[in-house]
Amino acid sequence: IAFLGPLGTYSHQATHGVLGDQTDYLPCSTIRDAFGALKSTSHAIVVPQENSTFGPVAETYDQLRRGELGSEWTIVGETVLSIQHCLFVRSGTKLEEVKEALSHEQALGQCNNFLTTRMPSAARIKTTSTSAAVKLISSDEKYRYSAAIGPEVCGTLFLGIDLLHIGIQDEDENFTKFFVIAKNTPSNLQTILPLISNRQPIPDRGLIRFSPALPSRTSSSPTITQVSARSSYTPLLPYLNAFASSVTLCRLDRRASTAGKMPFHDTYFAYVERLDGVLTDAIRWSETLKQVQSRIQALGGDATVLGFW
Repeated sequence: IAFLGPLGTYSHQATHGVLGDQTDYLPCSTIRDAFGALKSTSHAIVVPQENSTFGPVAETYDQLRRGELGSEWTIVGETVLSIQHCLFVRSGTKLEEVKEALSHEQALGQCNNFLTTRMPSAARIKTTSTSAAVKLISSDEKYRYSAAIGPEVCGTLFLGIDLLHIGIQDEDENFTKFFVIAKNTPSNLQTILPLISNRQPIPDRGLIRFSPALPSRTSSSPTITQVSARSSYTPLLPYLNAFASSVTLCRLDRRASTAGKMPFHDTYFAYVERLDGVLTDAIRWSETLKQVQSRIQALGGDATVLGFW
């Protein structure tokens, strides 16, 4: 099972929490690398989807635009982890000596108040993960006067560091949701699904990716005037109506489309749940999501069910 590494990241904790000790783990340098591992040797991956304080994880949603989702790969579960950030420095370094703070951009954003009030002159440096930041300050002398934001467990994984502060996130109730994504083959799903500790016996959630039909235009290369015009956008309401009466549309996320056919033409991710009071099973729930997909396609848009759980 691949995840955003190195060991000690919140992704590592979430992966272990949902899959336990029943599998081998593969830490990856980036979220993109984790998806790459799914394309090769890994049977499944666990990736962060959104944080309750800082919002969606852009790197993950960029990868959810990939064509393999909904065909070769499928989302099969989710898990939520309580996030408590800690501040680490090289042993002997004082807070007032710190010149920069290192961490994943999500952690930097979740700790904005602490960084602004307690470290106002420190530069904020993005790293590939929280544990990667702690590893850097523990092993590289050029980070002697750097601090790293990461999980408390990093204090037991890396030598030569001091834990200065615990719980520096803006909100005490700070949570991150993770997706479990697996190769979409019968044999692989038969192996992975029983390992998911919080798996619901009857699926009631799903994620649908869709893009509205492209607006009409008079040339193959749009001009600034055409891109700025009101007609350059496709009305979204008809596509949202495709969800009505079938599912509960809980949230809608957006990323720029990778099709490259029209600037500001977006890809949407609709997180849906089963309607209250409607009894279903895996087959019926899958058919319900496919019906929504078909309605969007009938409007001229593109739609794919990325998974249900």
